Amino acid sequence: MIHLLKAISEANNYLLKELNIHDALQNCINALGSNIEINRCYIFKNEIKNDVLILNYEYEWCDANTTPFIGSPDLSGHTYEAFPGLYEPLSKNEPFFGLVKESTNDYFKEVMEMQDIKSYLFTPIFSNNVFWGWIGFDDCENETIWAQEEVEALHTVAHNIGLRLNQEKVRSDLEKTLNELDFYMQGSNQAKWEWNLITKEVKFTYNWFGMLGYDNNELEHNFETWKSKLHPNDLVETQYKIEKFISRKTDKYEGVFRMKHKKGHYVWIKYSAIMIENEFGVAEKIIGTHIDISEIKTKEIELAKQRNEYDHLVNNLAEII
Repeated sequence: MIHLLKAISEANNYLLKELNIHDALQNCINALGSNIEINRCYIFKNEIKNDVLILNYEYEWCDANTTPFIGSPDLSGHTYEAFPGLYEPLSKNEPFFGLVKESTNDYFKEVMEMQDIKSYLFTPIFSNNVFWGWIGFDDCENETIWAQEEVEALHTVAHNIGLRLNQEKVRSDLEKTLNELDFYMQGSNQAKWEWNLITKEVKFTYNWFGMLGYDNNELEHNFETWKSKLHPNDLVETQYKIEKFISRKTDKYEGVFRMKHKKGHYVWIKYSAIMIENEFGVAEKIIGTHIDISEIKTKEIELAKQRNEYDHLVNNLAEII
C-alpha cells in the first residue's frame, strides 16, 4: 500500500504542476506504473466518430520486460459493442476489474491474452460529468486480485485526471474567446490593454493610443502612462476599484472614467476587464477594453443641463404665479 500511496502522490503532483496536458497525463501514468507492481498502465480516450462512440489508445507506460502497444491499430478505433459488459459499469463511473481467464467475452479475452495480460483494472475518467475515457492497469505476470481499497484509491486518481481535463477545457475555451475578441477588435474602434500581474508588464493594443490622439510609439507601455492620463477626479475611485478586483473582493472591474487627449480635452471611456488565472487558480493577468463614449456622454450632459434649465424655469414660473 505504501508503493500505491507514493504512486498516487507523484501522479497528483504531475496533474497539478505540469503545464502541458499531454505531458501531465503521460507523466501521471509513468508515476503510477513505475511505483505499482504492474507491467502496463495506459489511458483510453473516448471519441465520437460518425455518431458512434469509439475507443482510442492514447497514452501508455510499460516496464522493460513488457511489449508496448502504443500506436497499434489493434487497440484503437473499436466500439464498446466489441467488448460487451465494459461500457455499462465504466459509463456509470464504476471501476471494472478481474482476471482475464474468468472473462466470458471471447473477443475481450483474446485481445487481453494477445498482450499477455492476466489481471486488469479499469477506472473511468469523467470530465465535466461526461464519460471521457478510462485508465487501465495490467498485470502480465501474476493473477493479481485487486483489493477494494486499491481500486478506490486508483479511482481517485482517475477523478483527479477528470478535474485537470475540466480545467484544460475552461482554459481552451477562454483562449478561443480571447482570439475571437482580438479578431473582433481589429475591425472596431475599441481599445485593448493587458496587465501581467506576475511580471507587472503592461501592454496597450489596437486603438488604445489612437483613442487619445497618440501614435503607437509616442507613449510608454506601462502603468504610469495609464495613471497619468486619468482625470484627477477619477483616479482615486478607479485605483480603488482595480485593487478590489485584483484582491478578489469583487468579481467585476467596469465603469466610466475620463482620460486626457493629446489635444488637451478629456475623452469619456467605458472600461471593463476580466481576470485570467493560471492552472493553479492564481491571478495571472488582467485583460480589458476601452470604448470611447464621449459622444453619448456629451449628449447626456447636455440633456441634463437642459433638464436643469427647464426645472429652474418651471420653478420660477411657479413663484411668479
